[in-house]
Amino acid sequence: MKTTQTLLAIQYKSEGSINNQRMKQFQKKLARCAVMGMILCGGASTASAATYSITADFSSTANPVGVWSYGRLNALDGIFTAYPHAATLTSGSATINLWDDPSHSSIGTPSLWNNASGFEYHVGTPDYLPGWAGFHPGPDALSVYRFTAPVTGTFSIVADFQGADTYGTSTQVFVHKAGSDLYSASINGNGNATRQSYSGSVFLSAGNYLDFAVGNRGNGYLYDSTAIRAVVSAPVPVPAAAWLLGSGLLGLVGVARRKAA
Repeated sequence: MKTTQTLLAIQYKSEGSINNQRMKQFQKKLARCAVMGMILCGGASTASAATYSITADFSSTANPVGVWSYGRLNALDGIFTAYPHAATLTSGSATINLWDDPSHSSIGTPSLWNNASGFEYHVGTPDYLPGWAGFHPGPDALSVYRFTAPVTGTFSIVADFQGADTYGTSTQVFVHKAGSDLYSASINGNGNATRQSYSGSVFLSAGNYLDFAVGNRGNGYLYDSTAIRAVVSAPVPVPAAAWLLGSGLLGLVGVARRKAA
């Protein structure tokens, strides 16, 4: 009888030890799944980004349109006035869409435009290349593409500027956040050789603005067409579902541990 009891005790103890080992292995696997779920779900979400492009988002009918507004400034951080007038200009196969303000204009400036036609627009001295947008300052105003942050976060910025007048552009360009220049450069001449590029990032609260602006540098405003391409992007927030999945799995780990105890 003692032998039977002893054997049963040994068997029970052995089975309990095996069960504990299995439970610990299960807990470890579950914890790994929880962490991997949060990483994979979160990573998949933050890898993609909301992207906003001056050229791709350009509207010939609406101002503002989405995050973009088109207008003029009397000075950086000054009064922004949206352009109220849209027009389409055609030369052969080339077409440009532009915005300006006839009530505040000197020889058609300040203004801005976009060439999505796939053909070079060249009338007089302005030289508007396909795939580029552009702007022209006035005698007393900067011309501006204004980006308004749709959410709070850190936004990445990539921008190219270059001269767009065969006579020879002479302007100052800016990437400007309220109160400070993120970037400023002089544009002199025409075409690719005059290109100035900026790449950086900035934190913006929802509703904050970022201005891509061009001014005349105080040396006259004629022949100052300036081309621009710019893209602003922001990480997409991780969906709550991804964190709920990871949190739920971690909760199961806790339940399993309590049962093991």
